[in-house]
Amino acid sequence: MLYMRHLLVFSPLFGLPLLSLTGCWHTPTDEERVRSVVQAVITGAEDGDVGDVMAHVSKRYQDDSELDQEGIRGVLTMEFMKRGPILVVPGPIQVVVTGATAHATFAAAIAEGSGKWTDVMPVSADGWHVNVDLVREEGDAWRVQSHTLTSWNRP
Repeated sequence: MLYMRHLLVFSPLFGLPLLSLTGCWHTPTDEERVRSVVQAVITGAEDGDVGDVMAHVSKRYQDDSELDQEGIRGVLTMEFMKRGPILVVPGPIQVVVTGATAHATFAAAIAEGSGKWTDVMPVSADGWHVNVDLVREEGDAWRVQSHTLTSWNRP
């Protein structure tokens, strides 16, 4: 009887933290995971880190310019060496997942500079519409399979 009384008194004290922890557990949706990959690529580009960007690029990468994974690695290396740090200001990232593929689209301002607006001005900046196709690969990881950039200045 005494044991039962202690159990009734202490179980709410132990049970509440456990319930609150289980309530906080959140498994990211595919859409959230795709947005995280896109954001990681943006962060890698801002840091000028080819490795951080390429960690999220599929071995099957192929874009409209006929660049494969090694081709995009070369372009990124050349651009980061030539331009230095960049600033990317993305708009909301829209994501559509269809099975093992996903499409992300967003608008972004991309400028040369170290990430502070005061460092950027008056250095050049451009606006882009960004389309990214991703594929779910081994280990359930989302990776970039292709991308396109279209200038805001184009009609």
